[in-house]
Amino acid sequence: MRFKVQLSNNKTYSESVSNIRFNSQTAIWNMFKDVKNIKILEIGPRLKRWFIREQLQLNNCEYYSICINDSDYNTELPKDGKIKSSGSYQLNTSRLMDYFDENYFDFIIGIQSFEHWGEVVGKDAYVDGIYQCGKILKNNGWFIQDFPICHHGEDYFMYQKWDELKKLFSSNIWGPVEISEYGKENVPNTDHVKCRHSKRNRPSELKCENCAWNGTLKVQKKMNTI
Repeated sequence: MRFKVQLSNNKTYSESVSNIRFNSQTAIWNMFKDVKNIKILEIGPRLKRWFIREQLQLNNCEYYSICINDSDYNTELPKDGKIKSSGSYQLNTSRLMDYFDENYFDFIIGIQSFEHWGEVVGKDAYVDGIYQCGKILKNNGWFIQDFPICHHGEDYFMYQKWDELKKLFSSNIWGPVEISEYGKENVPNTDHVKCRHSKRNRPSELKCENCAWNGTLKVQKKMNTI
């Protein structure tokens, strides 16, 4: 499937992607393509997927990005502790407060990266990362992540453990957590008990993606926090 969008400067971004990535990129693009004059952090984008970064910059937004484990992210972390919007930094979510000010961002977003947060330091990355995202978000700021379901990553996403995932936002700084699923109606086989979706066991990426669909998590940081 081809994901193709035209930016406001008439530049075209085009990429051959899987169905679930097409859905994720389309969802985030539609949410943010017209947003202007905000500060936004994207966690986990590949540098080659520049469409949302460039459009937000065209919209006079302050756009920052970090990645957990992408070798293309090779800008040296600053010694003064402040990340610049022009850099490409490899940084774990447990260290966000080392490099960003509190109450700084209007949005923290991710396109198929949330399910990978624990790959480097384990599941605690979610506890630490969500806590730190809450610190660097402004009051009334939004944490929005789009992810594949029953495809790969942590068990939250593999086996739809939404109650466990929501518990990570139990701090009183967070409002209600909304998790929505979409695209399941296009999945021919939803019997995932037999499919572990591991790189070691699955016969092909295509087969795995044919029995996966998409989800979006949205939660707002409340105005009055302690």
